[in-house]
Amino acid sequence: MLGVNQTLMATSSSPPFLTSPQPTELHQHAPLHFTSFHSHHRVLESGLECVTLEEQSRSQDQIGVFSDWDADWREKGLSSSRASVRKKKKKKKKKKKKKKKEEEEEEEEEEEEEEEEEEEEEEEEEERRRRRRRKKKKKKKKKKKKKKKKQVRKSVMCPQTSTVQYLEHFSTPPSDELCEHLCTDLTEALELERPFSL
Repeated sequence: MLGVNQTLMATSSSPPFLTSPQPTELHQHAPLHFTSFHSHHRVLESGLECVTLEEQSRSQDQIGVFSDWDADWREKGLSSSRASVRKKKKKKKKKKKKKKKEEEEEEEEEEEEEEEEEEEEEEEEEERRRRRRRKKKKKKKKKKKKKKKKQVRKSVMCPQTSTVQYLEHFSTPPSDELCEHLCTDLTEALELERPFSL
């Protein structure tokens, strides 16, 4: 009796985690625990699957959007680069055209200047020729006049003086009366053989 009481006391005083569960308790709790764990795991799995599926679809959409955007960007980039190339070419062509035009204008100006210089030279040359002609003509005239004067001097010579000395003082020829008077004086002087004075 005493031993039974001791065992009972020992059993009652021992901590609860050391007491082994009764078969009825194990039978009652185990299936519940098992089912709840499995159902929870399934819920988690399905949730994860949903999440992963959603993420996949979202990422695919994003990839699609990105690929579309990338394609658009590439197209835009290419078109913009083509446009910039075209613009540069156009600018270069315009610049070249402008340069060519300026060069042509400069050449035309140079040609005009050369023509003007040639014309001026021709005019100067013509002027020089005219001067030479005038000079020559003047010289010729002078020579002719001198020759004529010499002839007059030879034809009308007195022992000491001549009428040429008188004629040399006048640019205009003497009048007929004066000539007549001179002639009479000359004849008288020649006849009398005396010097003739003006």
